[in-house]
Amino acid sequence: MVAINNHIKAIKNKINGGKLDLPQNEKLVVTFFIERKLPFGEAKKFHCHYQSIRWKVGGTAEIVDWFALAKKWMLKAKELKEDKTLVPVSQNTDNLGISSMKDLINRYEPTYSLCGL
Repeated sequence: MVAINNHIKAIKNKINGGKLDLPQNEKLVVTFFIERKLPFGEAKKFHCHYQSIRWKVGGTAEIVDWFALAKKWMLKAKELKEDKTLVPVSQNTDNLGISSMKDLINRYEPTYSLCGL
């Protein structure tokens, strides 16, 4: 049996074999996040996202344990935050290997010979 906090009530349903049901409202999700010292904003994002896709994963599979899914959400959010703190690659790199606009024009401009016409 899954241990849950008394004030976060997850109703057990006989139809789904005693597995935890989905959160009854956004307040339960926010409480879950805050108790674990996780950002309030992430709780709102998590709830809105899964509410909008009817609490399914991959479009078809119903969520069995939203607590585990919320923990996974936060791990992913931390990874994304760490990735954003890395120094971005400069957009001024010289991918064409040219030093000036003149070199670029000379590289791609066809040469015409007007002699002999």
